[in-house]
Amino acid sequence: MPPTRLSSSGQEAVELAALAGLKLDPWQQHVLDMGLSERADGSWSAFEVAVNVPRQNGKGGIIEARELAGLFLLGEKLILHSAHEFKTSIVAFKRIEQLVMGCPDLRKRVLRVRRTTGEEAIELVTGQVLRFLARSGGSGRGFTGDCNVLDEAMILGDDAMGALMPTMSAVPNPQIWYLGSAGIGSPSVQLGRLRARAVAAVEAGEPDPSLAYFEWSVNPHRAECTVGCTDHADADDPRAWAVANPALGIRISSEHVRNEQLSMGSGGIFERERLGVGDYPTDGADTWQVIGEDAWRALAAAESVPEGAVAFAVDATPERSHAAIAAAGTWRGGAPQEPWALAGQEEPEVRRTFRFRGEKVLIVDDDIRNVFALTSVLEQHGLSVLYAENGRVGIEVLEQHDDVTVVLMDIMMPEMDGYATTAAIRRMPQFAGLPIVALTAKAMKGDREKAIESGASDYVTKPVDPDHLLSVMEQWMRGE
Repeated sequence: MPPTRLSSSGQEAVELAALAGLKLDPWQQHVLDMGLSERADGSWSAFEVAVNVPRQNGKGGIIEARELAGLFLLGEKLILHSAHEFKTSIVAFKRIEQLVMGCPDLRKRVLRVRRTTGEEAIELVTGQVLRFLARSGGSGRGFTGDCNVLDEAMILGDDAMGALMPTMSAVPNPQIWYLGSAGIGSPSVQLGRLRARAVAAVEAGEPDPSLAYFEWSVNPHRAECTVGCTDHADADDPRAWAVANPALGIRISSEHVRNEQLSMGSGGIFERERLGVGDYPTDGADTWQVIGEDAWRALAAAESVPEGAVAFAVDATPERSHAAIAAAGTWRGGAPQEPWALAGQEEPEVRRTFRFRGEKVLIVDDDIRNVFALTSVLEQHGLSVLYAENGRVGIEVLEQHDDVTVVLMDIMMPEMDGYATTAAIRRMPQFAGLPIVALTAKAMKGDREKAIESGASDYVTKPVDPDHLLSVMEQWMRGE
């Protein structure tokens, strides 16, 4: 939290929310109190406010209270609420519409409520406007808001921030609120930057001058932890659940968390979704490769020291993409460390090297989890990725980016499925020869033929084998 706090509008925002029928938890009130802190001149102490909390804890209540305050208390002319997906933005619009129109004292100050698709907004007789947008369609570009509320902040990259930041330079006292849950890898670029700033401020003992950052999470055990490790949290421990979930005992029960854990299993999903254990990309020199920083630090052993002559081992992959250096010494308890490669052990399979040079790929898929997984693989191999959440948006993206070299088309999508989308693209002369690879988990007899008949160039079944998919893409992109 910036050190320039003199006063706060947080309590007034809490009271206004209560007037509208929105009762806030103590942790939500604390976030508003800190986030709405003011300097001596009345400007915001924090230009950026970030809330990183697991799902279902009530971040939506913070959003609603902040937007109500902006409209009716702070006099902000334009408040922009954006989410990654259009449906998320619409849910938020309907929720705050109910709060406003259900309160006579607030309803009488409303000039109109716009419900036209893509134009959702609440306008007051005094001129204040609250608009709702979806970032995935680029509909927020060009707007200059006094307050920008960025929901689903774990899906927020350079393009969105590059479009937003320059517009705020002309606003006298702007503020940005980021709200989301744990990082999910490469899509969490901006959230990763904010978190890195907060961590750096804590480690340095000096507050960030313009960021108020709030996170609820645990530091879980790693596979490298020794028995009895007390530096990391146990995912089975209800105390860890309480640390990561400020609404535990209010709107989330321990029984429900236990059931979630049983259902999600031990693959890391429970840790991410309920314990706030995120995967955050880092910039430049801060990036750890091959072995993650957390795993590396968990292996630290202060009592392990080299003895006598020191021998170093160095190895590198044939293509020189990765290298390793190691020194041998006594391990915990005096036992020597075992070598990683044992005598007689089979050599690992040599994976094929693909030849990509920044070509642009469009993924059309309504399941964001599939998009994240594919994006991670493609970007690791030097490809640039565009994304569309349905067939209609996919066609729009193609029209805006005529340099797309291949399309990965999910088949099972609502409204306009992959077959219909592929056929529509093939009817566009400029994309008659564009490679389209159909992706589907439904591997029934005749599916491949149907995909090819609709205009697909090739067909890959889910779960996708990365090497197979990359091989198929390379063949079509090179015309082999």
